[in-house]
Amino acid sequence: MKQALENATDEDRQAINEMLSDLNDLLEKHARGADTPEDFAEFMAKHGQHFPENPQDIDEPARRARPALGGRAADARTR
Repeated sequence: MKQALENATDEDRQAINEMLSDLNDLLEKHARGADTPEDFAEFMAKHGQHFPENPQDIDEPARRARPALGGRAADARTR
């Protein structure tokens, strides 16, 4: 992300800020248990270019990180 931002245009930065805002909204909704698969699909349709690993749901990045973190990924998300 840092490297991408170093060469980013103002338009690129605006798109990243919008993606981060939408991601925060989605994560807050997910934390409340109010998100739907459609919410995630909408987010990925709009911002998927920022996620080359193409996660299939909002929990996938945490599941992928769990083995590397010794199972602590879920703990880190709730702090």
